Amino acid sequence: MKTLYQALALTLMGSVGYAQEIEPLGSYNTVTLCYDPGEIAALSTVQFRESPLFTGLGRLDSYDANGNPAILEGDVVFTVNQDTGTWAMLIRSPQNVLCTVATGSSFEPWIDPRNTQESTRPPR
Repeated sequence: MKTLYQALALTLMGSVGYAQEIEPLGSYNTVTLCYDPGEIAALSTVQFRESPLFTGLGRLDSYDANGNPAILEGDVVFTVNQDTGTWAMLIRSPQNVLCTVATGSSFEPWIDPRNTQESTRPPR
C-alpha cells in the first residue's frame, strides 16, 4: 500500500521533474480508456458507490491512437468506497473526457508506523 501512495504522490506532484531526471527501468505499453464524464461518474458513484477522496493535477505518459508517445495532463480524482475497498484514479483530458489511470480493490488508509507507538491496523 505504501508503494501505491508513493506512486500517487509522484503523479499528483507533477512528475515532470522526476521523469526528466530518473531513467526508467522498464515500461508497460497500456491502453488508456477514456469515457464520457457523466457515464463514468454514474458508474463510480452508483454501481461502486465511490466518492472522491482527493483531487489534484496529474500527468500520464501514454500513447495516442496511432501508437505515438503522448502526455496527458489534467485534473486527477481518486474515488474510493471505504466500506468495500474499491477505488479508481481518473484523469480529465483536454478534450473533457475522463480516462482511467488505475482501478482496484482492498483500499485501506496507510498508517505511518513512525507516528504510532503501536500499530492500530486491524489484522486481516
